Amino acid sequence: MGYELAPAEVSVAFYDRSECKRGKLIKYLTLTDIHHCSIILHRKEGTTLLACDKTHKAKFVNEEYFHRHIYPPNDIIKLGVYNVSIEQLMDFVWAPYIGDARSLAFWFTVGRYLLPKVLPPSCALITSYLLRLCGIPVRDHIQPKTLYKELTNANYSNCWTGWVGKDITSPYNNQKSL
Repeated sequence: MGYELAPAEVSVAFYDRSECKRGKLIKYLTLTDIHHCSIILHRKEGTTLLACDKTHKAKFVNEEYFHRHIYPPNDIIKLGVYNVSIEQLMDFVWAPYIGDARSLAFWFTVGRYLLPKVLPPSCALITSYLLRLCGIPVRDHIQPKTLYKELTNANYSNCWTGWVGKDITSPYNNQKSL
């Protein structure tokens, strides 16, 4: 049995969670305002978003409700229209995944130097896998800020001023976007 593909506008939302103590610590250690990311799929039937958090399993939820009541996004990068199977993406999502701050802290401090091929599950890694399933070629990312840099092709990002350098996906440039 195959998956049914249908056109969907694929976007990635990036969030700032620095209002809590944990978010402030992440901002200090990673030097960025980008703490979380998720994939958004716009289809005729509605808009869905992949939500994963430290206390909930990764699942697709209503994007409008999530952004209005849970977290508003800081930035949304629209990547274009691709043939996507929601069922395939739902089958792929790591159902038992629950964000684990300990494994991310270990990877960030020690693991990326000693075991660079062992990647801990994170929102950016799940988003990277799902983008590839949609047909968008991206590398594996553990940190949302590196995924953001790849999608915007930013040369420089300064969290303290909010300034991001050179964005080639902007419609104001004469280059093609993804």
